[in-house]
Amino acid sequence: MNPPADALESLARFHGIRTSYVDASGVTQRVSCEAVRAILEALGVRADSDRTVRTALRDAEEARGKEAVEPVYVVWGSRSHSSMVRVPAGVKPCRLRLEDGSGQQLEVSCDGEIDLQGLPFGYHQLEVDAGNRTYSSLVICAPWRAYALPAGKRRWGIFVPPYALHCGNSWGAGDFADCRNLADWLGTMGADVLALLPMMAAFLDRPCDPSPYSPISRFFWNEFYLHVPAIAEFSHCARARKLVESPGFQRKVNDFRGQPLVDYQKQMRLKRSVLERLSEFFFSTASSRRDQFERFLKTRPELRQYAAFRAVTERLHQGWRKWPERLRQGDLRPGDYDVRSEQYHMFVQWCAQQQIDSLRCASTILYLDMPLGVHADGFDTWREHEVFVTDVSGGAPPDPFFTKGQDWGFAPLHPQALRRSRYRYYIDMLRFAMRHTGLLRLDHVMGLHRLYWVPKGFPASEGAYVSYPAEELYAILCLESQRHKTALVGENLGTVPPEVNQAMARHRLSQMYVVQYEQQPYSKKCLRPPPKDSVASLNTHDMPPFSAHWKGLDVPDRVSLGLLTQEQAAAEKRRRQKNHQALAEFLRRRGFLKRSLKTSPQATIRSCLRFLSRSQAELVLVNLEDLWQEVRPQNTPGTCRERPNWRCKTRLSIEQVLASEQCRAALAEVKRLRRRAST
Repeated sequence: MNPPADALESLARFHGIRTSYVDASGVTQRVSCEAVRAILEALGVRADSDRTVRTALRDAEEARGKEAVEPVYVVWGSRSHSSMVRVPAGVKPCRLRLEDGSGQQLEVSCDGEIDLQGLPFGYHQLEVDAGNRTYSSLVICAPWRAYALPAGKRRWGIFVPPYALHCGNSWGAGDFADCRNLADWLGTMGADVLALLPMMAAFLDRPCDPSPYSPISRFFWNEFYLHVPAIAEFSHCARARKLVESPGFQRKVNDFRGQPLVDYQKQMRLKRSVLERLSEFFFSTASSRRDQFERFLKTRPELRQYAAFRAVTERLHQGWRKWPERLRQGDLRPGDYDVRSEQYHMFVQWCAQQQIDSLRCASTILYLDMPLGVHADGFDTWREHEVFVTDVSGGAPPDPFFTKGQDWGFAPLHPQALRRSRYRYYIDMLRFAMRHTGLLRLDHVMGLHRLYWVPKGFPASEGAYVSYPAEELYAILCLESQRHKTALVGENLGTVPPEVNQAMARHRLSQMYVVQYEQQPYSKKCLRPPPKDSVASLNTHDMPPFSAHWKGLDVPDRVSLGLLTQEQAAAEKRRRQKNHQALAEFLRRRGFLKRSLKTSPQATIRSCLRFLSRSQAELVLVNLEDLWQEVRPQNTPGTCRERPNWRCKTRLSIEQVLASEQCRAALAEVKRLRRRAST
């Protein structure tokens, strides 16, 4: 029996499920009752009948009535904002335990208000006695705005996927040393920023998912990026050096160097054969570095658990959701895994941390991404399962580009469980990221407000938006940003509600400005000026390179993938042609493109970079591959095995990039125009 719509609507609203939304075309879409029920069930709420819906609604309302305080309160540090929190009238004086351990008594007004003005920034604990219970709340006292890089300079930098880099002595893909070498060279060119994709731990064997946006964990690095010769033990371990110097090893490395695509499984297997020898050498011999390693373990107590998790995964060759019950529940014992595998994962994380620290010390600012999700079979969902929802996945509703919607496959965070846990996972996640970067990009920043959930077994077109406690999330972001001196960028492309951009501006999160998104078919106003608080670029890693976009190479590709019909493709080609004509005329009118020049991809790229560089945008990012008119995309959204996503190496090696007059000339012009824009 289907539950009445009004009761189901009320229950959905209580749990933050939006039963309708406005799509990319401005049309209101209703969410099916079946999808709403499935999401409720995923949240642990029975909703399969009239009786269970009404019971769940009654229980939820009763539970709310029994709570004397909210689990979380936000107090903004500015005097212009309210510092009052409300508790039940008539309670005794409250206690406030500050983050530094000190405490104080608070008076409650006759109408139940407590004035928290003047609190130091931080996470404090409010305790309220009501009836026979003591209630506890997290009080987040946060600065109103996130950290900003020092003013007075219009910055610029380069974007490149780290795996795509390669050089004469690499092992077939980019590593931390390649990133450091590029960062140092960019520093000599006057660049301010090196932007990379996430380099977090990934499954590269069985299971295998190399996507940087589906990490095993947001707390550990991908050992695929280790530069092995830089590891201290390499110079002392004869077995490892002998293996690397062997003809068979060198033949495989040379094969990898000659391939245009990264083969993660084979290359990781080869690199691991050396890393395992180094790990065994380290743990079997007396080393002056052992004390350093033990100190590292003390600062990262979760590493042992992570290493055991990886070792069990490698023994069972499957994700944790298929493990025996005891292992799924977190009870791992030494006999469940190979100790050498556990030691290996501890060792490589220590080495990776040292190399990322070296990269962090480069002369350019390191700009990293915070993925929206983590792998459903990863360490974070296993260890922190209470704050994830595993029977749904994050995604996006249908739009003109993805007519069937998108299912991204990751388990989303549970909004209510996050609040109940006092945001421990979220805070730790941000702290880890911000310790290593000066600029942090938040993938799909709309997820701070709402996220589209697709229930298990449903098509992506039949999901629903679920609300998140945006104010509390922004408060944590601002507080951690200021503490770590890390500026924030929000990925706000596509269909984004106005309140998202308003909140970003209010809390000083930079927005994104992308030429391929901004183009309009009007020569006088083809592109709006990039806002001052923006990171401006021609494209992103999820878009075709500019030359491919200009030539329309992505259109037939989308047809072959079933993302566009032939009729839609013809319409897209006509729209693209109008946009390009308007863009060329727009650039000519403003003196960025000479009228004598043909509108080739190269000329248009240079002209667009001039337009961006002369703007007041906070940061201009140049996609390195656009400098030689690359046409292969790094990622084709909506595909997995159909396209070589996250595998394409740059056509030019690092040595060729450094020697390229074309690259140097383009970057020198960006530098000169950015300096002019700063004055």
